[in-house]
Amino acid sequence: MSSFYKILHTFAKAVDDLSLGITVVQDNDNFTPPDDGQWAVLSMIPLPVVSGMKGATVSMDVNEGIMQISLFDSVVGGMAKTLLDIADTIAATLTHGTTFTDFEDVIIQSTSINQGRIVGGFWQLDVSVTYTSYVDR
Repeated sequence: MSSFYKILHTFAKAVDDLSLGITVVQDNDNFTPPDDGQWAVLSMIPLPVVSGMKGATVSMDVNEGIMQISLFDSVVGGMAKTLLDIADTIAATLTHGTTFTDFEDVIIQSTSINQGRIVGGFWQLDVSVTYTSYVDR
């Protein structure tokens, strides 16, 4: 299993553990958005892997990037507060310095929420989580 796969699934488990009350899918999942409801899509945006050392131990790869959690509502103009509440829940858990270790050690560097917008007839609000993961080679 690749480190990118492990990082993505570490985030997916962390988001699943939040019990947001909405369907959460990953990029390219076979998913049909509901006509009335909310859902989230996890997207991983990795930066180039950098070779590094962790202390005087074995050589490590430094994986950094952004995990974007896109929140959607099928009712434009109806439930923005609910999506903001969900985004706040995510941001309150995925905070600077938090480490998740389910499949790969992933350290949160920062979390931000963008301004919502209409995309493809749906209301979309994104939570961007910058991460670092040190992986043995």
